[in-house]
Amino acid sequence: MHILIDLQPLQGGSRYRGIGRYTYALVSQMLRSSNGHRFTFLVNDLLGDSAELVTRFEGLIQVDQLAHFTASGPVCEGQRANVIRYRAAEAVYEALVADIDPTVFLIPSLFEGVADETVISIGQYTKKVPVAVVLYDFIPYVDPAQHIGSVGARAWYARRMDALLSADLCLAISAHTAREISAHFPLDAPKTVAIMAGTSDIFAPPLPQAERPSPLLRRWPISRPYIMHSGTLEPRKNFHGLIEAFSQLPKVLRKRHQLVLVGTGSKGWVMHLNELVQRYGLASDEVVFTGHVTDAELVALYQECHLFVFPSFEEGFGFPPLEALACGAVVIGSNTTSVPEVIGRADALFDPHSVDAILTLMHRGLVDRAFRKSFEETRRQQTEKLNWVTTTKIALDAIENLGDRSQAR
Repeated sequence: MHILIDLQPLQGGSRYRGIGRYTYALVSQMLRSSNGHRFTFLVNDLLGDSAELVTRFEGLIQVDQLAHFTASGPVCEGQRANVIRYRAAEAVYEALVADIDPTVFLIPSLFEGVADETVISIGQYTKKVPVAVVLYDFIPYVDPAQHIGSVGARAWYARRMDALLSADLCLAISAHTAREISAHFPLDAPKTVAIMAGTSDIFAPPLPQAERPSPLLRRWPISRPYIMHSGTLEPRKNFHGLIEAFSQLPKVLRKRHQLVLVGTGSKGWVMHLNELVQRYGLASDEVVFTGHVTDAELVALYQECHLFVFPSFEEGFGFPPLEALACGAVVIGSNTTSVPEVIGRADALFDPHSVDAILTLMHRGLVDRAFRKSFEETRRQQTEKLNWVTTTKIALDAIENLGDRSQAR
């Protein structure tokens, strides 16, 4: 079977974000367990030199496997002045896919191009090649006012939704996301398979001989055991609920711990969270905002946190709690959307809309030794269940089924 994979998520704005990490991990594992398939990779010359991709995949991809797409730019779809060039670029994109004529075309991220030169199109101008799309979440669709600001972005998102419904196969990264597409589009949704996700090998418990805090943590004023939360600083991550719950811990317990919030966000949102810290009477050394962290720093933070709390309102998957579990942390989180799938135990879940519920479980996570000890088994179960080998097998099986069905027509 000949599988064409669009690598634009590793060239554009998503390359260093969660979608880029997911794409790299999924494609890498597909190449390691290729089942004898032949792979070609679509790259966009408008997004820069593709040679870096060959290097990044460390011998898994050869230069002669790259199919180069180019067009007359700029084509950023979020800017109305680019509409004619973008439409022309879509036709060129589809013509390239048709010329390659793969058995199946895999698009690892459909919702790209609103702010960069990514071009994606499905079956508008040419005979449609069987298309599989990875779907991460429905968050902008469910709450457009919060996540889709401009007129241009709304038009872009609507067209991407049309493309999603034109696909032949949807690979959802959680059972929750799979249920979402079926619920919102019961008649129009493509065949959907939940493929889940995994973590990188860098996320692992600390070595037994690690007796002192990692020197990587000296960058921040972390001076005592800490409660950790990580994610982009935005409303749906519920940083504010966590800050309020932390402020209500018994004073003796709170003074023995710090709250470390890992992530980046707009200046306005960081200011808002700092105002909350002051409003709830927390001292300046009780809450630490790390800003951007490297992968090595993130691993060290996970490994040494006393408790990881993930109170998000909405997630497509929720990598931080799985990464924290893999690093040996005690993890509690929301009882909503996909988070229960990731944490894997009902007694570690709370209602994210209830500060009292967050506070109660946070208190247990800090002081209940039996509860804390039980997470050793949780880590083993969840990392065995949620890993890239299993995810890739499910994805490849679904792609193979799509290819077999298409060839049998």
